[in-house]
Amino acid sequence: MAENHVLIVVDMQEDFVTGALGSAAAEAIVPYVNEKIAWHVNGGRGPLIFTKDTHGADYLETQEGRNLPVPHCVKGTAGWEVVEPLRGWEASQCRVFEKPAFGSAVLAETLAEENKKEAITSITLTGLCTDICVISNAMVLKAFLPEVPVAVDLLCCAGVSRESAATALAAMRACQIETHMETPRLLLRPWRAADAEACFKYAGNPVIGSSCGWPVHKDVADSQEVIRTALSAPETYAVVLKETGEPVGSIGLLTGEAVHTAARVDGEGEIGFWVGEPYWGQGLIPEAVQYAFLRHCFENVGLDALWCGYFEGNAKSQRVQEKCGFRYHHTEEDKLCVPIGELRTTHFTYLSREDWDK
Repeated sequence: MAENHVLIVVDMQEDFVTGALGSAAAEAIVPYVNEKIAWHVNGGRGPLIFTKDTHGADYLETQEGRNLPVPHCVKGTAGWEVVEPLRGWEASQCRVFEKPAFGSAVLAETLAEENKKEAITSITLTGLCTDICVISNAMVLKAFLPEVPVAVDLLCCAGVSRESAATALAAMRACQIETHMETPRLLLRPWRAADAEACFKYAGNPVIGSSCGWPVHKDVADSQEVIRTALSAPETYAVVLKETGEPVGSIGLLTGEAVHTAARVDGEGEIGFWVGEPYWGQGLIPEAVQYAFLRHCFENVGLDALWCGYFEGNAKSQRVQEKCGFRYHHTEEDKLCVPIGELRTTHFTYLSREDWDK
């Protein structure tokens, strides 16, 4: 049976991007949303839907208007229109749902009826604002379609503020709405129990464990336990090949006291990653880091700088870090690698937000 994926673009309108309620964060996601739509449509993955926040001239007399007295998205005005880079998709490739409220019951009811006729494989939301209309529609859709996976793309959403967006994303994850990131070849998503066999396939290789500093996975059950514990940590993602749907590596962010270098200060984090040996040299980790993860760490999480590190002799990891913009900072000798109980020399690299912005 052919897969039927639904992509929903929430309220990517002029007033939310460059107009009355616009923001730099909203402007920043436009090219990512455009690229995601192109991949979805050109790949024939399924329906494309736009929602449009839609108000009348009496907006200030409504409950929303009294609480947010900034007229916006009044039907027929320039601010109501979808942003210019996405307007072609709206005109030719999708259905549009106008909504006077944050969430659209009509959208959810429509998809629920369509799901009875042709099963929906997944629903992914993008757009604005993470902490208002994206979360509202995600929750309504999950209520109407509880057995359909619902997800939000972290690179294609922006909130009113970083803090309120983070709160909204946490609330969605608590309601089993997945938060993920996409690159041209990869999906970065939370690890799942069903990934244990694939995880063991690559993490059972002694070369991987030795270079990363953790015990080699002994069997599928061992990988299952690692997924349940270590790989279920916040900001830890399976690196999944979109072409096959198979997890072939992992990438994650550490913050606070979990950061390994003693040079860390507040506002800094550390990224770590690995990929299965058959995929070495294909540029998968640089793609994940440069296209998605750095932006997520700096813009969504709000970090000022990132650390990364490699053990003495791991030239491959050193080259990957350099390719991703990290530069050598310092070396810490005889540093205890807790998972395997060994003392190792670790070279740390560093990337500031300022340098990333360049």
